[in-house]
Amino acid sequence: MKKEKYLSAIFAFILWGTWSYFINVKDENRFISSFFQGIASFFITIFMVRLIIVFNRLFINSSFYIVAILTVIITSSIVFIGHLLINTQNIFYTIAPTVVVSLLFSVFMAKKVSKIS
Repeated sequence: MKKEKYLSAIFAFILWGTWSYFINVKDENRFISSFFQGIASFFITIFMVRLIIVFNRLFINSSFYIVAILTVIITSSIVFIGHLLINTQNIFYTIAPTVVVSLLFSVFMAKKVSKIS
């Protein structure tokens, strides 16, 4: 299981870092933005399932949708603030696809975790 988690994180780094590079092609900070997006995606991919488990335990008897949405709000806020700090020009287009994929993944995992508990 750990191997798959890290492979997924490496894939997220490559996919979302590359996406950020190309969406910010006219930005002089595109390399920094893409590297930040890749690193953030790597760690969030590893961290997200743990956060879902914590929220599931914290909000007992809550809908798994609440757990998923809270997870995405927190992780997306961290990425958004990071891009603000490094002055990424196209923040919305940089993070929008990752937010959508994160939400889908979080709903799936939150539902799975809530069935186990």
